[in-house]
Amino acid sequence: MQSNQPITLELLDETLKKMYSEGNIIINEKSIKWIEQMSMIETTDDGKYLGIFEDFLRHVDSKEFNEKLTLFNEGKGTKIVDKILKVCVEPNIPIENVSKIITCLAFITNNNFKTKEYLYEHNIIEGIENLLIQPEIVKIFEELFSTFEYERKVTTQLTSVQFVTSLLSGLLTLVTNCEDIQKEISEKGIIELLLQLLSNGKQAPNELMTIYGSIIAIIDSYIEKSIKLLPQNTINILKELIFEAQAKGIRIMAIKALTDISDLKLEDYRSIFDELITPIEKEIERINDEFIKQSLLLLFRSICNDEKIESYRFIPFLNSLIEMTQSPIKETMICAIEAINSIALRDDTLNILSNKVEDIVKRIQGIEGEGYSSLMLLLTNMGRTDETIRKYKTYKVTEQIIEYIKIHPHDERALLMSLSVINSISVLHENRDYLTFDLNIFEVLNDWYNVSTNQVIIFNIQQIISRLILNSSLRAEHFMNLPTAINSIIETAGYTVRLIKEKRTPQTSTREVRDVRVAYEATRILCNLINLKSEYANTIMKDPYVIYAILDLIHSHYQILKDEGNYALNRLKQYEIITDDDIKKAEASRI
Repeated sequence: MQSNQPITLELLDETLKKMYSEGNIIINEKSIKWIEQMSMIETTDDGKYLGIFEDFLRHVDSKEFNEKLTLFNEGKGTKIVDKILKVCVEPNIPIENVSKIITCLAFITNNNFKTKEYLYEHNIIEGIENLLIQPEIVKIFEELFSTFEYERKVTTQLTSVQFVTSLLSGLLTLVTNCEDIQKEISEKGIIELLLQLLSNGKQAPNELMTIYGSIIAIIDSYIEKSIKLLPQNTINILKELIFEAQAKGIRIMAIKALTDISDLKLEDYRSIFDELITPIEKEIERINDEFIKQSLLLLFRSICNDEKIESYRFIPFLNSLIEMTQSPIKETMICAIEAINSIALRDDTLNILSNKVEDIVKRIQGIEGEGYSSLMLLLTNMGRTDETIRKYKTYKVTEQIIEYIKIHPHDERALLMSLSVINSISVLHENRDYLTFDLNIFEVLNDWYNVSTNQVIIFNIQQIISRLILNSSLRAEHFMNLPTAINSIIETAGYTVRLIKEKRTPQTSTREVRDVRVAYEATRILCNLINLKSEYANTIMKDPYVIYAILDLIHSHYQILKDEGNYALNRLKQYEIITDDDIKKAEASRI
């Protein structure tokens, strides 16, 4: 732009097109200069002005619209925002201009709370009110929500559906995460108006789904932090929609909004959700549409998670849920498993679920991926009674787990969830010999230990090993007879000092330990073995770094670790494997 040229809208438009012909616009000196000139221009052609600014915003790189962008709340761009705010309150705004205003506001407030604050402080609420009562807009709303007339063009580019969707999307962007604007919008009756429109959505055709979806999204934006600002009849309107709306998309979005309300576990709504349980169960059993069924299952699960609703309300639906775990539709199957899992988290349901173990365990066959992991989590939560754990042995749960992981060795979530089940099984004393000698679980665990670098997985494996060898010379001997297994534990325990003393890097080490708890747990296993037998102690202490690992336990912040470390050192002295001088030397050279 030549400095001696008069600044006109035509010139700014021409300059803008050159800017974005080279690619997306970045907020830099050049674009800020353009903004400054745009803010200074005086014009009566609001439509052209808004159109050029909208064109600019559409071509700004999307990464620029973030919380760090201050251009429209304290920079040169505030003058443009002020112009838009001024246009908002004018009488008889052309419909084309309303569309442009909403689009511009949506862009500049996207991911930017400070700009929303600026708009709020400069009376955007009055502007929104004025936009919504424009005669042409009222007419469009009447056509859409009374007669479902959705094909009429209301601007040169937009149909009535596209225009209203744009209007509502802009409103959604404004209210999201801004409680001040939410409060004002609610107090002005705008949310009440939207709910009236929403209540008419039961007969709405699919062509209006995006509009109703936008209204529900606005309602949903209030739920997490500002639910008290919503009118009391909100939940009743959503209830009607989940059972009566003809458009599938509207039903699903209404179910999601109800699920979000249920997740809050609010006393004011608890009785409503309690009353919903039976109708939801009947609808899940009746409906053939899998997407709606899955959404209803998620809502059912959310209601289950409210501990103040009695368990007996959910128990009658268990058999139907178990049947749905056989669904060929993966998502439905997973939703059913997760719903049962919510019931299993209640202590007073465990005995009832224990009678369903055979039916649930059958599902292990032919299941994989996320479904398998969800099933393992369910078995873990069910496995909090001795009776259920005994049934896991009867129905060969561990054997099936071993076979699954053999086929899917790199599925870390599946492995982690599987270990949780085996951990539960190992809690029962009578199962420990079965795991050790019948299933050779130490070999299996050692294979998994060497496949995974996931610290949580390794820690879980260590816990099972630790429990199995505790106070059992026979099981400990079985473990010690696997040289690779004991060596893996020794390497883990002395990982840090080995790196430093031998000048290794994590890349050249045989094993990487990133979590001190993993090193501690490995050392605890070694201490347990040392305490059991001098022969084990001699084997373990051949590694020069074990003593440093034991000293790390003693210097930890936890008394139980200090005690275990000290007890192991005393046993080593009793075995005459080390002396006080050895300990002092190790202390002196400790990292």
